[in-house]
Amino acid sequence: MRGGPGDIFVNIAGDEMTGTLVMQNSVPIWGRNVAGQPRHLVSLDNSDSLNLGDIYHPLYLRNNGYLFERYNGTSYDVWTKRSLPIVCKTADETVNNSATLQTDDELSLSVGANQVWVVHYYLWVTTTATALFRANISVPTGADYDGTGYEGSSSAISPFYSGWDLITAYNGKLVFLQALIRVGVNAGTVHLLWAQKTAEASDTVVEADSSMVAIRTG
Repeated sequence: MRGGPGDIFVNIAGDEMTGTLVMQNSVPIWGRNVAGQPRHLVSLDNSDSLNLGDIYHPLYLRNNGYLFERYNGTSYDVWTKRSLPIVCKTADETVNNSATLQTDDELSLSVGANQVWVVHYYLWVTTTATALFRANISVPTGADYDGTGYEGSSSAISPFYSGWDLITAYNGKLVFLQALIRVGVNAGTVHLLWAQKTAEASDTVVEADSSMVAIRTG
C-alpha cells in the first residue's frame, strides 16, 4: 500500500508493518472506530510536536514496553509508574509484644541487578511510650544501602543502616524514612521492616495510607 510521500508496507503473512511512514503537520493517525469515537493514536501538530493518544483515548504500553528519550546516542528512560513506583497501604498492620523486625505486608519494591534507587517512606505510626517504634529495610544479597529517619515532631535524625529506634514517646505521629540503595548483581525485593523498640503487650500500628515512593536514579 502506497501512502503519498511515504510508503507503508504491510506483511500480511506475519501481520507486521514495515517501512517508513511520512506525515504532514496536523495529519493524525487514527485507530479503529469504537462506539462512534475514533481512536486518536498519533498526530504531528504545526509546532512539530508529536502527540500520542488524546483525552478520550490514553496511550498504554503493552508487553512490558517502555518509553525512552534518545540523546547523543544514549537512551534514557522516561518516568512512568514502572520507574516511579508509589505504594500506599490499604489496611492497618499491627505488631503486639514483639521487638523483632518483621516485613511490612505491603510496602515493598522490586529492583533489578545493578540499579540505583532512592526510596522514601511516610508512615502513620501509633504506639505507646514503652513500646515505641523501630524500623529498617532489607535488600537483595550484595546490595548496599544507607538511610536516615526522623519523627514528624522531632528534629533529631537517626541512621537506620543497622536498625533505627525512635527515642521519644509519641502516639499517632508521622515517621519519615529515606534510603539510597545500590543494587549489586542480584535482583530482588526491597522490604520495609519494623517492630516495637521494646516488646510490650500492646498494639503498635502502621496505619493505612502510609506510603512508599521510589525513584530510580541509575
